[in-house]
Amino acid sequence: MNVRKRGLALLMCICMIFTLLPFSALADSTGNGNGEAGTGEPAGAPVTEPPVTEPPVTEPPVTEPPEPAAKVLYVDAINGSDDTGEGTEANPYKTVGK
Repeated sequence: MNVRKRGLALLMCICMIFTLLPFSALADSTGNGNGEAGTGEPAGAPVTEPPVTEPPVTEPPVTEPPEPAAKVLYVDAINGSDDTGEGTEANPYKTVGK
């Protein structure tokens, strides 16, 4: 019985040690020899770089023109005219409603 316990304990220790091993070390035999695992190339195969492509050209975002600045209107209840007034200091409106 004591031998069975020791054998079972040894088997469990081996299983735990096996689970702690990095699997990339096991897969390196199928890598390309420079530490990259799992590429499917035999070890020592030449490394080819992917072709360089230009990034897509993007147009700048469309912005709306800024709103015009506020316009100053001149109103003069005595000397102004709603008919001929232009809202300027020289030719004011008579009322604000125009």
